[in-house]
Amino acid sequence: MFFRITLLIAMLCIAGLVQAQTVSATLPQIWFGDVEWADINGDSLPDLFLTGTDSLGDAHSSCWENTGSGFLQVPSLLPSSNFQPLRQSAAEWGDIDLDGDLDLVICGLKGDHLPWTGIYLNSGGNQFSLITSQLPGCKGAGMALGDVDADGDLDLIMSGFTVNGDTTLLFLNDTSQALFTAGIIGIDGVSGRSLDLKDFEGDGDLDLVINGLSPDVQQVCQALAWNGNGFTSIPGLPRSSSGSVSWGDADGIGNLDVLVLGARDGHYQGTAWYYTSGQLKPSPWAVNGLCNSGSAWADYDGDGLPDVAVAGEEGPNLVCRIYQNTTSGFVNINAPNLVGLSYPVLKWTDVNNDGDPDLSVSGLDASGTPRFLIYLNSNGSFSIY
Repeated sequence: MFFRITLLIAMLCIAGLVQAQTVSATLPQIWFGDVEWADINGDSLPDLFLTGTDSLGDAHSSCWENTGSGFLQVPSLLPSSNFQPLRQSAAEWGDIDLDGDLDLVICGLKGDHLPWTGIYLNSGGNQFSLITSQLPGCKGAGMALGDVDADGDLDLIMSGFTVNGDTTLLFLNDTSQALFTAGIIGIDGVSGRSLDLKDFEGDGDLDLVINGLSPDVQQVCQALAWNGNGFTSIPGLPRSSSGSVSWGDADGIGNLDVLVLGARDGHYQGTAWYYTSGQLKPSPWAVNGLCNSGSAWADYDGDGLPDVAVAGEEGPNLVCRIYQNTTSGFVNINAPNLVGLSYPVLKWTDVNNDGDPDLSVSGLDASGTPRFLIYLNSNGSFSIY
């Protein structure tokens, strides 16, 4: 009798442990890398690419198919059946070759400590192949795809460290030739892990904002407007580093605002800036300033105004917060289940296809452990998936 009771208790404990495991815990735990969501197989569920340093300190890259109840790893169909493992990495999905499916560009530091950049073309059915390109190896990078020169295909902006030093490069896409050709156009040598391409001038072409360091280790937060032949610097943003930049329409009137997080002369910043009359100016929309931080915009509550999620270092504390956008500013909703992380990557996507944007965050927790967490949004309440 005692044996049966002991066995029953043990079985219940094991069942409790299994039940307690989250979907997030089944995925690689990474930091100092990137998280990219996209529906690569056309089933209306966003699939996942993860790259960065894993919990063993090793370089990592992997692609995961969203099944609706979890994730299955997708091979790249290379001889090694893996994507190139990278740390200090960045990634971007986009239809580079204009064949109707999503391809992948990734860059970072390989296990041999050499910077590397690769293009994986998607031939359908989750089948990816690595192609030869002229892109330089890059680490500690930020990356964005967009049709900068308005010729109908996706161009690439990449900022980070190459064998030639810190740089920000624009590569124009010519799908009739070798996909990307170098065009270093009007950008000083800045290395930044956070950059974003959006039309903040409202003139129909893509502009750039970047946060990082110059080659002489000066703080940089720079907005650059595309003028048809290159980029022109737009004044107004404060110097900043160790933070992030991201665009959203804070006041809901159709003009983009850029939220700047980061450190400047020992102080933390967290203000959204708006474009007017050829310059950027501070707006009433602000969050508590953070260092080694990230941000992402989405209308999580469906009221028509984009809200913002942030994470990073607030003095000695690590935080992760969601701010609701009101008609006059941001209000912290004090979501109880969010884990504070430093060096975060935050992304919104509708993971479970229920019509509400969900939040994913990767980074380092207070114990120095890499984490990747997905928070499902249920009518404005967030819980770990």
